[in-house]
Amino acid sequence: MPTTVELGTLPAGARAAEADALQEWAGDGAVQLVEHDPETGAMLVERCEPGATLDLLDDPDDADRVAAGILDRLHRPCPPGPPFDRLTDRAVQLADALPARFEVAGAPFDQWLLDTAVDLLGWLSRSGPAEVLLHGDFHLDNILSSKREPWLAIDPLPMVGDPAYDAVQYLLFRKGDLADPRTEWARAIARFCARLDLDPERVKAWTFARLVSDALAAYTEGIPLPDLEAHQGDLWSARLVHHLRE
Repeated sequence: MPTTVELGTLPAGARAAEADALQEWAGDGAVQLVEHDPETGAMLVERCEPGATLDLLDDPDDADRVAAGILDRLHRPCPPGPPFDRLTDRAVQLADALPARFEVAGAPFDQWLLDTAVDLLGWLSRSGPAEVLLHGDFHLDNILSSKREPWLAIDPLPMVGDPAYDAVQYLLFRKGDLADPRTEWARAIARFCARLDLDPERVKAWTFARLVSDALAAYTEGIPLPDLEAHQGDLWSARLVHHLRE
């Protein structure tokens, strides 16, 4: 598995510590690592059978309960440093890089979106609760049904940082299943955060910064601006998060 390819807003090497995280969790909430070849990055991991994804559950509350239970197990104290990057370091690097990337792209959308994202990344990197080991890519399709346990997490992009960050991708997936995100997403965010004692304002801040960064990366890679502003697009979602934060 290549570990030096940069994808969108993910830094090169984002997957480099996947085996280390699986080894740290040792099957507690995540698939077990059976073998690992550090030289090539190849991994042999536990197979989830039947392997259904969590989005197949009919009741969103059941999915939230399962997901929160897994995150609670994965989030454990872990000292920063090799092999795990710190989320705060990535946030600072992203905040420093975004303005130049925005100008190179021709300032394609409202300046206030970019400025707010940079400000939020600064605030998030200067404050927060105790750092934990993060999954880094926690969402409905990365939680599979299994025989050993009912559900297990797969495919982490691990780092150490604010536990609120791991709710971002999950809640973005949840937004896509809501009949009317404008009226329902705030409640979904609040209920999921309450299950894990997360600060919903930090979750919203991480979400906003992530959406603006992703929108800029997508535009640079050729996605038309109208698509990003369309219903459920990155910029449409960023504006919704901003409204929810007011």
